[in-house]
This record gives sequence, C-alpha cells and structure tokens, in this order.
Amino acid sequence: MLSIIVAFDESRGIGKDNKLPWHLPEDLKLFKERTLGHSLIMGANTFIGMGAPLKERFTYVINEDALKPYDNVTYITDLDSFIQECLSSSEEFFVCGGSSIYKQLLPYCEKMYISKISGTFDTDTFFPDFDVNKWDVIKVSAYEGFIVEELQRSKIV
Repeated sequence: MLSIIVAFDESRGIGKDNKLPWHLPEDLKLFKERTLGHSLIMGANTFIGMGAPLKERFTYVINEDALKPYDNVTYITDLDSFIQECLSSSEEFFVCGGSSIYKQLLPYCEKMYISKISGTFDTDTFFPDFDVNKWDVIKVSAYEGFIVEELQRSKIV
C-alpha cells in the first residue's frame, strides 16, 4: 500500500533548496513515529537534501542513476514495476517527496498524512493539486503551529 506523508504551508509549499523552510520539532517527531520501521520513497533531491538515510527505515530513491551506495537504500529506475510491487504488498510504503514524486505516485496512494503548517513560507517546491472530493478526512489533530489531517481515498460505490 502506498501512502503520502507531507508537510506543507498555506500555499502548499513543501520546501526551499531541498530543505524544510520551517522548524517544527513536534512535526518531525510525528514523522518519525509514523514512518519508523517502514519504507520511504523519495526522489533524489529529497534524499540528497536529507544528507543521509534515516535510521530504522528502508529508503527507495527514484532516480535514473544510482547515487552513492548506502545500507538500507535502493535506487529505483523502473518506476512502473516498483509501483506494482508496492501495490501488491501488505506493507505501508511512505511517499515523502519531492514534488514530482508526489505527483507521479498520488494516483496510486490510498492514504495521506498531511501536516498543514500555519502561515506562508519562502518556498520553491509545492505539493501538487489534488481533488479533495476524492478523499475522506478520517482524523484531524491540532498542534502548535500546524494540524495533521489523515485522509483515506474515498471508495466509489
């Protein structure tokens, strides 16, 4: 199963120069709690911006060329085959950026975990448009400076 995990501001900005433009330790803590022990999927720029793989998570990097080898990192060059593998798995894979990866994988995702950051920041990368009518909000949690919405893709009857 594919799920999106993202933090964006009021203009749906997600980053600046491959970094988060805000510092919200509570949001980072929630990200860690949600993804620990799971696999992450990201683009090369997001991976490079992190500096190193995150501990206790396996990372798939969507990139045409393999970058520096790391333990617990696999570089994906055939996205279509990889998507099919994820969809047939019972594991929850977390798509965590950047913009083009979100856009490519959004149609295949069943869940989204969105941290909506209060305010507008200086960003150069944005979360893609999506039809909110195709998603059901199943949980909302409020924190200082942001809220987290958990969304489930609506079932068409």
